Amino acid sequence: MWSDFIGFTFDGVHSSELNILRVSDGDRYEEVLLPDIEDKTVENSGRDGVYYYGSFYQSRNIDIQIAFDSVTEEQYRNIRRLFGQKKICKLIFDERPYKVYYVKIAEPISLETICFDEREYEWVRHDTEESNGGYIPKSINHKEYTGKVKRIYKGEGSISFIAYDPFARQLYKTLDQYAVNGYNNVDEWANSSGLLTAEEYTDGAYDIYQDISNSDIKHAEKYNGQINVYNPGDIDAPYYLYLPYVEGKIEPAQGMGDNVIVATDGMPDLVIEPFEKKDTSATETGVIINTRAELIEGVRFDPVSKSWRVTGNIYNRYIKEGKFGRIFKGNRFDFRKQGIYLNYNVSTEVPEIFYNYLYY
Repeated sequence: MWSDFIGFTFDGVHSSELNILRVSDGDRYEEVLLPDIEDKTVENSGRDGVYYYGSFYQSRNIDIQIAFDSVTEEQYRNIRRLFGQKKICKLIFDERPYKVYYVKIAEPISLETICFDEREYEWVRHDTEESNGGYIPKSINHKEYTGKVKRIYKGEGSISFIAYDPFARQLYKTLDQYAVNGYNNVDEWANSSGLLTAEEYTDGAYDIYQDISNSDIKHAEKYNGQINVYNPGDIDAPYYLYLPYVEGKIEPAQGMGDNVIVATDGMPDLVIEPFEKKDTSATETGVIINTRAELIEGVRFDPVSKSWRVTGNIYNRYIKEGKFGRIFKGNRFDFRKQGIYLNYNVSTEVPEIFYNYLYY
């Protein structure tokens, strides 16, 4: 990786592969820490002022200034291709690789360039012999001019992105995964990220189903399972909880009451009346509790993409009371404070949870 604050990755391509650097307009590095805020107001005729109904973050604009002095014709073309896409892609800055922005190009990329001709060299090996009481073969590698000239570009430009979801998402779950995947600057941003090491993560049995006999589990007398979670981000995070059908049914575990209960710390219990999957969805394998959209969605497992696909069946009518949970922001690991508790029948398969931690 290149040095922090001058490198970035867009759609899986690092800026170093294109020989471009992220630069600043002045002597200081400028960063907009938060998206723009929009106030929701309504005019009130007959009195001074307006009614205030709250504030919302708008989409985030991210502008990058770049410079380059040895971009080849091929790299120039790849720059045009990469930053000419119309789809949403991942954007990651080297100095904070734990934050992934989902962006698209907001405006056509603009470059100011000067073109130069540069001699082309290649490494050549020469075998020589030295006399020192005998002949000893010796290889010397050096560059030689090939007689060809290639075109290179020097210049600067700007790239404008827009993130319709203004918050970045977490790339990996633990700090160790960044080191394994080639990030060599983990120590520089580890504390600010709030992420845990793998040892800290597994020490509290995150994501691991625990037996009701564990007296440390909150609501142990009421729920037969706990999934411990943590949210190192700056806003309360929604989550996706997958519950597989047990013989085609969603029902509470034996002896655990008449309803399925999903509780998130600090939130009212989500109470769900037992139900069977629709006959029209033979491939439906279970449901996902989607707390972002506040839906109970029928899903099937796609073995090709190794992901869950929604079937179109919505089961919200079986909700009797309660609210969809959120994982509260900023807590270091303490499973007495951060947890999702179930009285769902997990005798055939452990529930799975998909995280969606968000950062400013």
